[in-house]
Amino acid sequence: NFNQKIKSGVRDEEFISPDSAMWYLEALYNVSEASNVTYDELVTDTTFYVLPVNENGEVSMSDVASVYNNMLSDMHAKLDSFQEDYKYLILGDVYNNTVSRDGNVSMGLISGYGLNVLRLYNEFTTQDNWYYGNMYGMCNGDSLWDSDAGYELERRFNNPSIQYNPPHDTLHAINIDNTSALYTEYPTYIYNMKWVNDTISDTCIQYTDLQYYLVNGHIKIIYEYVSNGGKRPADKDFFVIDVTSNNKGAILTDSLYYHNYDLFYANFISLPPIGE
Repeated sequence: NFNQKIKSGVRDEEFISPDSAMWYLEALYNVSEASNVTYDELVTDTTFYVLPVNENGEVSMSDVASVYNNMLSDMHAKLDSFQEDYKYLILGDVYNNTVSRDGNVSMGLISGYGLNVLRLYNEFTTQDNWYYGNMYGMCNGDSLWDSDAGYELERRFNNPSIQYNPPHDTLHAINIDNTSALYTEYPTYIYNMKWVNDTISDTCIQYTDLQYYLVNGHIKIIYEYVSNGGKRPADKDFFVIDVTSNNKGAILTDSLYYHNYDLFYANFISLPPIGE
């Protein structure tokens, strides 16, 4: 119904609450535009939009439709900016950013894009000794492909063959929940190290350590419920993860190398086609 309303020409006199508008915008964006495909790399991007609020604290369907069209336009522009041939929207997380002085609502949209065909999942082997981040490659100098320890962890975390309950390809993700797992919260289970010499070679992470972070990342952080010290909400399932590394400038400043996890959870539901 929401899909029909925002694409209908008769909507100027209909108003809904900002919270309802954002919920429906996120749900329609995910159900209509996101793809349930496998991929090798997740890239996230954030855009911002404004929902004008009237004197009754509501937003008009015409303004909601305008915001949605802008979301689609920005999404397609971002997809076009990727050089990869294999690229899809995977998720969209809408959140209330701020309420401006004029009462209008600023909403943020985190979009996750899946790039490149999925590589086969492999455990970390004796050959998988990687530098911590910044696409520095393997510790032995092998440049077979651009990668690093953080990226190698991420693509294994996201690989359906290791996820406990991978989303079925006929289900849609709604009610996206975004949260972060910081190395300061889980210093034992997320890579972090203060080095002395400030050289790239200092950041080599052995395969045994990467396997340790992979296993415990699943058990202690991703799939463990918040009530037990993990990050999983009580009513949602794991969706995707983005593993980030601090940048090179930070290394030169404090010699600290680390990863952080940007996590997305969701409810998965089956819906009939909603039409154009």
